[in-house]
Amino acid sequence: MYGRYRKAHGITGNKLMPCEADDPDAMIKADGTFVKLKPQYRRRRSGLAGQKIEKSKAQAPAELLCGIGNCGGDKLLKTAVKLECCGRVFNDECIRTRLMENEFVCPYCKTEVELDDIVPDGEMRRKVKASAHEGAVQ
Repeated sequence: MYGRYRKAHGITGNKLMPCEADDPDAMIKADGTFVKLKPQYRRRRSGLAGQKIEKSKAQAPAELLCGIGNCGGDKLLKTAVKLECCGRVFNDECIRTRLMENEFVCPYCKTEVELDDIVPDGEMRRKVKASAHEGAVQ
């Protein structure tokens, strides 16, 4: 039964958390309990031990992030679009979802918006792409 599990031998307890046997990342401890690495330690093999997975997003300038809550507020503006009513920039999918949920009213200026009022923002998309090439954003 335990043949498919890696042993958690040599990993300090503070880097492990309990899990179920059917978890794909499950390892087995000497006492027979199932554990897996905590999220902040899962990238150890790539040399990023101890770093949080979201670190690259935290380094991105605020102007390159979507401000709508349904994409977490930390999503890069890779698909940047601008609303003609107020000039604000969002990710395409985020703003379309928000508009459909709110009867096509802009979440900022409260103006009624049509889908034709959403235009691609090539300049912002280039900034995001350039920032990614510089290594500041991944």
